[in-house]
Amino acid sequence: MEPPPKGIHDSATRSMGDQQSDPPPPSYTVDRHEASGAVFMPIHVKREVKVYALQEMELRNLESLNRDNSFWSSTATASVIIIIERVWDFICTDGLKYNNASIGMTVLAIGTCWFANKKAAALRKICDERLTKILSESYVDK
Repeated sequence: MEPPPKGIHDSATRSMGDQQSDPPPPSYTVDRHEASGAVFMPIHVKREVKVYALQEMELRNLESLNRDNSFWSSTATASVIIIIERVWDFICTDGLKYNNASIGMTVLAIGTCWFANKKAAALRKICDERLTKILSESYVDK
């Protein structure tokens, strides 16, 4: 097997402003009778990411909004489970076990589900608006 050609350079060592395209990867031919184990061909990967300057207060605010959103979404999901259980219980017993307390519990679960869903949607909207504002204030200094 041939060694890799000379002159192949690591793209990560170049500066960020250098926009030259990387050379194509070398091609290898391996004879099946010659290779006795695994063939290792190194590749080089690069990635561009955007970094935004965030104040600690903004980050904590977004974190708090996401935490509250998770709480209200979980509350809405738990209420849906209670509603499904109440409906299933009503179907299985032909409504014989339903009394005022059971009806009250079902209405309370429906109200809790509605409120929690609206609260979570409002928090998502606030978080999206704040994130959009932060991103709109960010710019690239050239």
